[in-house]
Amino acid sequence: MANIAQLLKKAEQYLRRGDSAQAESAYRSVLRKQPRNGEVLCSLSTIALRTGRVRDAADLARKATAVAPTRIDAYHALIAALSQTGTPAEVIDEIHRRVQAQPKWAAGLTLLGGLQLNNHDLADAEQTYRRALAADADHVDAASGLALVLERLGRHDEAGRALDPHLSADPPDPGIIWAYGRVAPHMGDRIDAIDRIETLLRSDLTPLQRNQLCYMMAKLCDAEGRYDEAFRYAGQANAIGRVPDASDRIEQTVDSHITTFSRDRLASLPRASIWSELPVLIVGMPRSGTSLVEQILASHPCVHGAGELDDVRLIAKSLPRRLRSDGGYPACVQHVTPSILDDISRSHLDQLAQLSPDSTRITDKFPENYLHLGLIALLFPQARIIHCTRHPLDTCLSCYFEDFGPRHQYSRSLSSLGRQYLQYQRLMAHWHTVLDLPILDVAYEDVVADLDGAARQLIDFAGLAWDDACLRFHETQRVVRTLSYDQVRQPIYTKSVGRYRNYEAHLQPLIEAIAGERA
Repeated sequence: MANIAQLLKKAEQYLRRGDSAQAESAYRSVLRKQPRNGEVLCSLSTIALRTGRVRDAADLARKATAVAPTRIDAYHALIAALSQTGTPAEVIDEIHRRVQAQPKWAAGLTLLGGLQLNNHDLADAEQTYRRALAADADHVDAASGLALVLERLGRHDEAGRALDPHLSADPPDPGIIWAYGRVAPHMGDRIDAIDRIETLLRSDLTPLQRNQLCYMMAKLCDAEGRYDEAFRYAGQANAIGRVPDASDRIEQTVDSHITTFSRDRLASLPRASIWSELPVLIVGMPRSGTSLVEQILASHPCVHGAGELDDVRLIAKSLPRRLRSDGGYPACVQHVTPSILDDISRSHLDQLAQLSPDSTRITDKFPENYLHLGLIALLFPQARIIHCTRHPLDTCLSCYFEDFGPRHQYSRSLSSLGRQYLQYQRLMAHWHTVLDLPILDVAYEDVVADLDGAARQLIDFAGLAWDDACLRFHETQRVVRTLSYDQVRQPIYTKSVGRYRNYEAHLQPLIEAIAGERA
C-alpha cells in the first residue's frame, strides 16, 4: 500500500507541474494494482479530457461511476466528457436511476438538479432540489441551486427565502453568496451583495470560486454605476484560467469557409430537395440582441422559440466522418451528395417539428451559426437568416463581462475580442455576397429605438401575418435558455445602448485591435 501512496503522490506532483503524461503513467500503475479505484479512474478521465481524448475520458468516467456509484466527482468527470459531444442526457438518465435506488442521496439529487437547471428543465430542477433539501436541509449546494431556479422563474422572494438560512454562516459558503448576488438585486439588496462578495474575495478561495465571484462583482458594480470597479473585477475574472491567445485560429477558420463556399463552388454544389420554411436561424456575435429578437418572434402564435440549438455545429462536426473524408470541415463539403443532404435535412427538420408540432416557424438562435451559413444553404434552401448586429464596442464589452466558458476563450481579452469581431464581420460580408438565402440584418439599436417598426419587419420577413402579441414580448411565458433570460422579461429599455461610453478609458486595446485591422 505504501507503494501505491507514493505513486499517487508522484501523480499529483506531475499534475501540479503540468506533466500530464507522467501523471497518467503513475495513475495507470496504481490502476493495475487497484482496478476498482474510483479516484484514480476520475483522475485519468480528467487527464484524457485535458489532452483531447474525449472518448477515453467518457469511458474512464463510466467505469468510475460503475465501481463507485456515489462518487460525485465521477459524475462530474462524465458530464465534462459528454458535454464535449453534446447534451449529457445519458448522465441525467444514469443519475435518475441512482437516486431512485437511493432516494435520500442528497449529493446525487443536487447534481441531478444542476443538470436539469443547465438543461433549462426548471420545473424538474425545482422538484429535485427540494427533494435534496428534504434529505439534507443543510446541503448548501441544493439551497443555492434552488434559489437559482426560483430566480430564473421570477419568484424572487422565494429565492431569497431559500438562501436566508445559510447567509449567516461563518465562514459563508461561496456558492450561497454567488447565488445571493443573482437574487439580491431583485429585492433591493444589491449593495449588501457587493459587500458580502467583497469580504469573501479577501478569503482563501479556489480559482473557480474566485472567477465566478469576480464576474458577479463586475455585473453588480456595473449596475451601481461603479464602472472602474466593475471593469477591474471583469479583468480579474477573465485573467483566471486564461489560455494563450489563439485568435489566429478564427482567421484560418474564416479563410477556409470563404474558400470552400466561394460563389463558383456554391453554384456547383448540390442542395437538399426537402422543401421547408420551418427553420429561422438567428445569428451574430454573442450579446448582439439575438435573445431579444427571438423573444419578439416567439411571441407570435405561429412561432416556437427553440433557443440555442447546437444541432448545426454537431452536423458540421460529424460531416467528415459521414462523407468518409480526410479533408475535415468545411473542405469536405466538396464530396457531399444530394442523398446525404436529404438525409441530414430530413432528420433535423423532423427533430425541429417535434419541438412544436403546430408551429409554422421554429427559431434557432445559436449565434455561432454564422460560421455555418454555407452548409445551412445546402441543407435548408428555404431557411431564413436573421443577422443581429450591435455597436462593436457594446458587443465586445458585453462579452468581456460574461463567462462563456472554454469555447469562447477569445472573450477573456479585449484585443482578441476585437480580432474575433473583425473575422465575424469579414465572414458575414462574404455570406451577403455569395448566398442565395434571404438574410435580414437587424441592428439592436434600431429595435430599441422603434420596437413597432422592427417587430413588424421581423414578422414580415418570417412570412407571417402581424400579431400584436409581438409588441408585448416581455409578457410571453416561455423558458429563455440564454444569459439574457431576465432582460427579455422586461419592456424595451435603452440603458444598454452606448454602454461602452462608461468604459472608454479602459477599452483602448479593443479600439486599437478593431481600428488597426481595418486600416
